[in-house]
Amino acid sequence: MIIGFMTKFRFLFAVLILIILWGGMVSAETDGDIDSSLVRERSVPKKNVGQVLLDIPEELLKTPVYIGKGLTWLAVYGVYENPTFSRLFNFNIEFDLGVYPYAAYSSNKGIAGGLTTYKRNIISEGDRFRIKGWYSTQDYQFYGCKYTAPNLFGDDFGVRMIAEYNNRPKENFYGIGSDSRRSDKIAVTLEQTDFRGAVEYTIDKKLSICLQGGYLMSNVFNGKDDEILSDLQEIREQLGLSAAQVAATRLGWFGFEISHDWRDRKGQPTRGGEEYFAMNYYRGVKRSDGAKYNEMKLKLAYYINLFRNRILAVKFVSRRIHKPDDSPDIPFYLLSNIVDADMLRGYMTNRFLDNDMMVATIEYRYPILNALDAFIFLDEGRVFNNIDHDLESKNWRYAAGLGLRLWYVKGVIMRFQVGFTKEDTRFFFQFAEDI
Repeated sequence: MIIGFMTKFRFLFAVLILIILWGGMVSAETDGDIDSSLVRERSVPKKNVGQVLLDIPEELLKTPVYIGKGLTWLAVYGVYENPTFSRLFNFNIEFDLGVYPYAAYSSNKGIAGGLTTYKRNIISEGDRFRIKGWYSTQDYQFYGCKYTAPNLFGDDFGVRMIAEYNNRPKENFYGIGSDSRRSDKIAVTLEQTDFRGAVEYTIDKKLSICLQGGYLMSNVFNGKDDEILSDLQEIREQLGLSAAQVAATRLGWFGFEISHDWRDRKGQPTRGGEEYFAMNYYRGVKRSDGAKYNEMKLKLAYYINLFRNRILAVKFVSRRIHKPDDSPDIPFYLLSNIVDADMLRGYMTNRFLDNDMMVATIEYRYPILNALDAFIFLDEGRVFNNIDHDLESKNWRYAAGLGLRLWYVKGVIMRFQVGFTKEDTRFFFQFAEDI
């Protein structure tokens, strides 16, 4: 019901939020001192035993209010303004060698645990090699390594290389299109091995251009979820899919990206923004010979410091895929997806898939500690078969929620959030995300 109200009156809702924030800014800037000598003290009349007994039920009802006031005082004066805690939770120092536990929870993979380790300054000043691996209670697993060297060939040229393996035995899928139904939920086993490399040229500290390429191997098998449909042949029949849309693929690709990053810091920006554009060409090899398509990605993100590090973050993301008529259908797992840890955060993974997508997000972030922020968010997005022909007002999806984010200067350390939609309420937790 709440989501439906926000859907119908989303513009009014956005204006109301801005009015509230503006009112808070004005009140924060108003500093009026009251002369206590001019305030007359009222004498509190004494109560007899009968009046005290009659007040007991009222005082019991006020107990949650007293507890809330006490916890608020403890959070503000005992933690937030305590210099010892402020220093303890300052994660802006990065060592040359580090080992961290990895932990996460999501509705699909369940509880995941593993390790992340990195080593800095191996070949050149500022380079970094990271290894990460984890396993989950739903038998999901991930292993990967990443090497970045921004100054490997001098001050202007750098490289990054990534190798990753993913195995997801209960990957959910609901069909293709903005009108896919939750009742059509199925499960497959998706196995992917990804190799990527890039050479980056830094034009200045904020602007860079990158040439990139890679090789992606994907395998699809019957799912391992006994509670829902998991047989590939039956899945094709139920969802009306072609053989190519559930097939394994071998794809080589290359392209370029341009990034203009003028945020004041990456972990939790307080001002600035980021503009990103990429174009890639994919071509099938071996068993996927004949497959080909183009991909374009756009990201715009801006951060406004309203007052006292209360941040308004606005983000827009879009992806488009174009397939020639003589190319086979694109498998569902390579289509554009509007659900992840930063987009439509109340829906299940792969809930909406199609060729094109658009997502807009607005977040209000409030500092709790030096490196810990609370936030509320509102997401809106949609998938399209062809955005040029399907851009219309119906079938837009919405999600709202709140969370906590622990960060350091270069990224996010921990994130916990809960998202609400018409269909689901989803919890998401991740530790050692960007380390």
